[in-house]
Amino acid sequence: MSSSIPYSATQDDLFYPSKRGNFFPGGRPKSEAALCAEMSRLAYLRQESNFAFDQVGVRDVLRRIEFSDCEFFESKGKPDEEGIHCFLAQHLDSPKDERLAVLAFRGTDKDDPSDVAYDENFKLEPWQKGGKVHSGFAHAFAEIWKDLDPPLRRVDCKVLFTGHSLGAAVATLAASLRRPNTLYTFGSPEWATPISKLLVEMLTASTM
Repeated sequence: MSSSIPYSATQDDLFYPSKRGNFFPGGRPKSEAALCAEMSRLAYLRQESNFAFDQVGVRDVLRRIEFSDCEFFESKGKPDEEGIHCFLAQHLDSPKDERLAVLAFRGTDKDDPSDVAYDENFKLEPWQKGGKVHSGFAHAFAEIWKDLDPPLRRVDCKVLFTGHSLGAAVATLAASLRRPNTLYTFGSPEWATPISKLLVEMLTASTM
């Protein structure tokens, strides 16, 4: 991990990864892995009163590292904006071969009962790309995929998928349907049978 991104093993940072703020303290990291680690942490940044993204706060952080475009995708119709959350950030103010998009999924928010329900739904169900996957993660993914897929299809530059915990599992499911240039996951739980995992291993993927 980049030395410009301090590591914390405190319980507070484990349960509330975005709480201390101070995102990208050394600016945009040179390595994709470090960039995705902070993007995964940024995905936890939410409103104080509910679980919806703090969109102003996320955009402010992204502008500081020259990601000028950002779209948000969240579960709909749930109390207190519970559910799955991700954002698609793009660095477009560069020559085309230097442009970059990052799709970052929020992991389990310990206070969000929907996230806990996803995690605890261990039953396996058939996956459209083969094998079987964790039902809770599949249901979480389905809540946003219809809205997320069209913008992903329009991305015409290098794209990275990333996420931590629950977010890592859902990012992996997304990668099985819409292949990124690289998938970076952090602390990913078991999410599928070996056959399904083999399909994802065909991607350029990095698990940490």
